Amino acid sequence: MSDRWRRLLAGALLVESAAGFSPWISAVHPPAWYVEIPSWVYQGWSVLAALLGTLMVLRRKAIFAVALFTMIALQLGGSIPRVLDLHLAGGYAPFLYFQVPAIVLTALGAPLLWGAAMERRRDPMDAKNGRRGRIGAWLALGGFVSMLVQQFPYLFSVFRELPEFTLTLSGWYALLMSLLHLGERILLLWSSLEMLRRIPDEAIGRLRMSRVHRMMVAWITVVAVTLTVSGLRYLDLGSGDRLVPIQIWTAALHVTLILVIALSTDRAEGIAA
Repeated sequence: MSDRWRRLLAGALLVESAAGFSPWISAVHPPAWYVEIPSWVYQGWSVLAALLGTLMVLRRKAIFAVALFTMIALQLGGSIPRVLDLHLAGGYAPFLYFQVPAIVLTALGAPLLWGAAMERRRDPMDAKNGRRGRIGAWLALGGFVSMLVQQFPYLFSVFRELPEFTLTLSGWYALLMSLLHLGERILLLWSSLEMLRRIPDEAIGRLRMSRVHRMMVAWITVVAVTLTVSGLRYLDLGSGDRLVPIQIWTAALHVTLILVIALSTDRAEGIAA
């Protein structure tokens, strides 16, 4: 990680940590229809963000490990309360439980394979980064499969009611989010498959890793747009405007952690060493 990125991301984490203790994040009373996440969860994320930002300022070796732990805490803390509420989904609940591995595996695998691709642009034949990239790719693919299982009830209902599925019924927001999610998944799936392919020589390896890097830049851009649009959607819901700061803050922390993990992969001594 360059000094410029280190300073930028450390500053972002410290600002996000301070924001997490603000009344707009940790003291919001959500509408009755919203599955509430306890305030101590937001405060815990803020503490971890502050710790990670401080480690980056001090240039400590634990940056990668703490970033991974913070990402896991972010994903589990945000998804488990919603999973516990899935008893209302009836027979579809077993499928919807797969959202937890889908979210966690994707959040860990994507930045890991991206970081390995960036390292392998310089040395495509490096065995250590090759193994890290493959681990990240398999994690991302595991998240992709879990996502398909999770969305099976939705896909089944769409195909069953396809003649009646119109833009009027789904709405522009649903169409936009579907396109964003589709683009996000295609980019990550393609990057994962590219990372798993055997590299015959250095020249082809550099070209392939550069292609993966470009696709992952596009992927993180689509992720950021998707999370932002999803957060702003609450402005149109009853009393949902108070949730917008929480959604935007969580999205910013999520994107920052992806960048930290990807750019600190060279410090991942315990992975595929």
